[in-house]
Amino acid sequence: MNLKKTDKTSVMFVILIVISAVSAGLVSMVYGLTKPVIENQKQQRIIDAVKVVLPDCDNIEKKAEGVDSYFVGTKNGVAAGCAFTTVSSEGYGGDIKILMGVDINCRITGFRIMEHLETPGLGTKADSDEFKDQFKGRGLDNFNFLVEKDGGDVDAITAATISSRAVTSALKKGIEKFSGLCACK
Repeated sequence: MNLKKTDKTSVMFVILIVISAVSAGLVSMVYGLTKPVIENQKQQRIIDAVKVVLPDCDNIEKKAEGVDSYFVGTKNGVAAGCAFTTVSSEGYGGDIKILMGVDINCRITGFRIMEHLETPGLGTKADSDEFKDQFKGRGLDNFNFLVEKDGGDVDAITAATISSRAVTSALKKGIEKFSGLCACK
């Protein structure tokens, strides 16, 4: 069988289309199979983080208020605090998404950085216990949510002042925004 040059090109084009269609179908199938697993892992990661930022709660319930969802924690049936997500767009590498917990007095019980693009080894230290511990038990009435360099109480991470400012700002905004929802005293 002697094919012309245009016929050979057409055959190769058809083969390429078939290979592309099969590949796209396989990728779609894998996506469909893995999507529920990935979503379950994301939800479990959030639940695990809520337990960390609300350590004294024995029961946690998800609530929703408009577009914002949050978690209310109880201890022995009595409201003990809430957890919610706050975001700062002031990070060195972009947005920093934080899950934070507050008690009924609107004092920080803990926080976890859920997403960020900060510099590895510098800005990522904002998720270290050494940095996070300075916020525990702090609220708007007993803490100046600015880094020391700006006249506040936050001991910034060396060489990561922008990340420190971003996290501090997000925590302050979080308390201000959610204090009414969390029934702070």
